[in-house]
Amino acid sequence: MKPCKAYLINSKDRTITEITYTPDKDSLGALIGCDLICTGATTNVGDTLFIDDEGLLKPQQYFFRWKPRSDSQPYAGNGIWVGREVETGRGYYTEDPTPTIEQLSQLIEFLSVDDAKRWAATHWNEPATTITTSRGTTVISRVSDVWSNTFKDDDDDKPISQ
Repeated sequence: MKPCKAYLINSKDRTITEITYTPDKDSLGALIGCDLICTGATTNVGDTLFIDDEGLLKPQQYFFRWKPRSDSQPYAGNGIWVGREVETGRGYYTEDPTPTIEQLSQLIEFLSVDDAKRWAATHWNEPATTITTSRGTTVISRVSDVWSNTFKDDDDDKPISQ
């Protein structure tokens, strides 16, 4: 498999850098520093932002936001932006990301812990995970459920609440 271009979003250093990785050799999770990845966003042209799937389930100090996201929810930890995956008759390949690194940097906002806490407090009782079917929408979890372990009180190591 040929090497692919991607953008590494480093929340701690507040940088976005171009990297090259080989899909059959390099783990996207290892590149962003986690064990399990999930899709944070997908654009209409197929570019994908992968994030730490367990980022909000553990104490965090570094956050970023993808500005076009309608609910403006911050992501915890790092991310990686890749191009569209294309399937062929003999496998698949990943195209280069559509935006330039300069364009992507205009769509990413790095957040302090206080910024992320303010967002969580404002949205504390809102749905975080839902399932929508033809019969309606079911709330699986709320922001308070998902974010409760993300911020720990420095004095007693208990989750904060609103």
